[in-house]
Amino acid sequence: MGTLAPTGGISPTTLAHTAFRTAVSTASLAAAIGGLLPRTWFRQQVCVGLRRPLVPGTRYTDRNAQYCSGDGFDGYVEAYLALIDDFTATASEAELALLEDGFLHEAYHEPAFCEAARQLQSWAGTIPEGNS
Repeated sequence: MGTLAPTGGISPTTLAHTAFRTAVSTASLAAAIGGLLPRTWFRQQVCVGLRRPLVPGTRYTDRNAQYCSGDGFDGYVEAYLALIDDFTATASEAELALLEDGFLHEAYHEPAFCEAARQLQSWAGTIPEGNS
């Protein structure tokens, strides 16, 4: 019998990333704000990168304007960091640990997710032979 694996749709890395983000965002406020911060910073840096080489009139002009409208994510990131500062000022050690854990896990997942998308990752070859 052949190896059984999903034949399409979401890649294994994307599935793991999505599952983590769903779990962390519903676990607690501490886990959520820590777990979503790397993505926030990443999107801000993508906007900075997209604005630099933008040539007006190219096929990406409208997409970039939609994705990075106004100041992009600059104001959002500043507000997010202020929220974290306010939260951590009164957070317990356990809450700080949850925030840090969420941050570190998402800091792993975000680049893995981007790399999987760049490689057009699929399920093929991700399940060892004989595990059917």
